[in-house]
Amino acid sequence: MRYKMKRLLIVAQLLVLAITSYSQGIKPGAILVGERVPIAEFHNVINYPSKTLKFVDHEPKLTILDVWSTACKGCIEAWPKMLKLQKEFGNDLQIILVNMYEDEKVVKDFLALRKKINGIEMNLPIVCGDSAVWKPFGRIGVPRYYWIDTNGVLASVTHGPYVTSENIRKWITTGPFEMEQIIEEFYSVKGNKPIFVDGNGGMGRGYAFIWSSSLTKSQPDIFGTTLEYSDPFKGYGLCVTGGDISTLYSTAYNDRLSPDSFLTWVHGSRLHVEARDTLMYYGYVNGIRTNAPMFNYQLIAGRALDRPGLQKTMREDLDRYFGLSATWEKRQKKCLVISMFDPMKAQAKSKMRQNYVGEEFVALDSVKVDQVIFFMEQGSFFYDKRPIVNETNFKGLLTGIKFEANSKDIKQFDKGLSKFGMHIKEEMREVDVLVLREPE
Repeated sequence: MRYKMKRLLIVAQLLVLAITSYSQGIKPGAILVGERVPIAEFHNVINYPSKTLKFVDHEPKLTILDVWSTACKGCIEAWPKMLKLQKEFGNDLQIILVNMYEDEKVVKDFLALRKKINGIEMNLPIVCGDSAVWKPFGRIGVPRYYWIDTNGVLASVTHGPYVTSENIRKWITTGPFEMEQIIEEFYSVKGNKPIFVDGNGGMGRGYAFIWSSSLTKSQPDIFGTTLEYSDPFKGYGLCVTGGDISTLYSTAYNDRLSPDSFLTWVHGSRLHVEARDTLMYYGYVNGIRTNAPMFNYQLIAGRALDRPGLQKTMREDLDRYFGLSATWEKRQKKCLVISMFDPMKAQAKSKMRQNYVGEEFVALDSVKVDQVIFFMEQGSFFYDKRPIVNETNFKGLLTGIKFEANSKDIKQFDKGLSKFGMHIKEEMREVDVLVLREPE
């Protein structure tokens, strides 16, 4: 179990995932909640009788603009729900999908692929790359949902969990009501400067900190990140922002990392919490926000420390405050076991120079098997409870691997891998699990 903001892990090869939960903010002059939507019609519309969709042609009690892109996993996962809601409320509701960034061909190709892989046919009206949308809405992150009342006034801008049958029924019955709005402006934190001190150490005061470690309550407008830095000129340290307790501990105790890999947390499939209320340790469960507190941890070291040294200090700080015991233990679990039967097939001549494990598409090139597992864990297997185990005994690089498959269907995923000399099966294995325990 992990929270979505963790997908903003600063890894160059994973930047394609950032759009799933990253908000870039609204530019000055863009429409605000309470204002009338200044658009009379949408252009470049598909799944609709004409290329133009005029607001006056529809007078529902509620219009929801679902802003999405093909790279947004959360957007696509919500499609079955959106189709169900439209069918449930009929003429009282009009859901319009708005893709501000991609043209009609890209969208249609993606719809065809989605139908082929998952059998889901998206037949709601879709606006494709309409430049007229940019001025009133600005360059925004996805997913997000604009709730527009019968008078054409923007009443709410929310995330997906608020788009429910109960909320829509309440809106249709009693009119607009207050919901938690998307925060339009985020503030990044520089990992090698003190957090929340004089504008993050401005005015030249950062030199005063020779050694500093801090644990602060996180704020809703702070990105979730895991940063590590090691520089003889700028200092040594690490910084975890917007993390729940399990994230802090699983970062500090993650000693299974290779020297050339990025610092990250232990995947949820290898983490177990034994506590009176486990929800207090997980900020997000299957993408839904819990009531668990979120924190920032920062360590700035004025002398050279390697990664194990930084993690050791972080563990000591966490133990002082939270007092949990953390141990690696052997546990029997259902696992996804990757094996190899033909190494030659795993080394195709074609090189794509990309690495991505998505819900419908896989592209891997010049990576080790352990790196593939990393991309799986940070991609479409993010919430999977089964540890991924490498039993290939292959030390070389995988190249030219590319196939389409529904990652939630392991048989289909295995079929795609088999073309490149590998298998993935669900089997029981004894694996290392990081166990967090409350004190008795």
